[in-house]
Amino acid sequence: MGRFAEDYHCIDVDAFIVIPNHVHGIIILADQSERHYGIPEIVRGFKTFSARRVNERAGKRGVLWQRGYYERVIRNETALESHSRLHREQSRVVGG
Repeated sequence: MGRFAEDYHCIDVDAFIVIPNHVHGIIILADQSERHYGIPEIVRGFKTFSARRVNERAGKRGVLWQRGYYERVIRNETALESHSRLHREQSRVVGG
């Protein structure tokens, strides 16, 4: 996540997987004493940053992402472990 994570240093990326037609990720809103970014702002930043990088590498221009996104709030450690496990399983399926 490189530069994106540097710009949004108040979030921690717990899990992240790119699937052929979408992305799954778990972000943790870290120390709230710093600048607080809302989920819409974080998603917008990710889409902007990644679209620029992908288009740069592909030598293309234009829209990469569809409008909108789906979010789910993970409220406890049990749910976090469950979602993290699902991401690990998906990455094994997609990766090999």
